[in-house]
Amino acid sequence: MLSGGIMGIACAGFCLRATTVFAQDTAPAGENGASTSTSNSCDYSDLSAKDITLRESLEYAELSPFGPAKDCTNCSYYMAPKSGFCGECTIIRGAVHPKGYCTSWEII
Repeated sequence: MLSGGIMGIACAGFCLRATTVFAQDTAPAGENGASTSTSNSCDYSDLSAKDITLRESLEYAELSPFGPAKDCTNCSYYMAPKSGFCGECTIIRGAVHPKGYCTSWEII
């Protein structure tokens, strides 16, 4: 069963793509579409419409279509988490899934 959008209706295009790709890695959506799992999901509830638009334009997805050889953990823009599961990116604001990918991916 697919979970709800990452941020609800405000991010329809991005959320549908990420939710469809990641249904098996996220728990059912809680209030405001935020995932209720903390072990392997990221919290996108603080993203603005501008942040979401940037993620959409870079085709960000929580699961790299290229597998582990070309995911966020192998990208020069990725910053490992100081605590928790999700890292950060020097290009996009907010949480970044370590298994994620976007079109700005650049090998370390």
